[in-house]
Amino acid sequence: MIILLLILFLILATLVDWKTKIIPDGLTLLGIIIALHYQFLSGNVWQALLGIDAGIGIVWLMNIIKKRGNFGGGDAKLLAFIGTILGWKVIFVFFISLLLLIGFRKITKNYAPIAFAPFISSGTFLFLFFEWYLICSARFVNIDISLRSFICSTFPIF
Repeated sequence: MIILLLILFLILATLVDWKTKIIPDGLTLLGIIIALHYQFLSGNVWQALLGIDAGIGIVWLMNIIKKRGNFGGGDAKLLAFIGTILGWKVIFVFFISLLLLIGFRKITKNYAPIAFAPFISSGTFLFLFFEWYLICSARFVNIDISLRSFICSTFPIF
């Protein structure tokens, strides 16, 4: 259920950011509140808070390293929302998104400012798919059979 909410919010953020270059605060903050409530009910509040910190922190760190504010506050809040659901693994989502952006820029030779939310969304989808694939295929993961069957039967859409 929470994954479907994540997908819906990512699609909305992508469409709005692609058109306006702004991710609305209301969208990301509503997502964070709903996801925090869900994580509170499932007992994963600390993982969610760590994910929020990681999502905002990685954008802050990249802006310091590049010495230019290439990543905006909307990108940080979108990653915080994703981090609320995925926890600290949002760092992998960020780097996958960054690789997609670099690849897009190399292929198109377009170095003008561009919306980052479509790349964040694509990186999240890739991360979710490959995380599910690695767990359900059990090729690279040593995981309990009952847990694996629960995960693979709970998320059959991926």
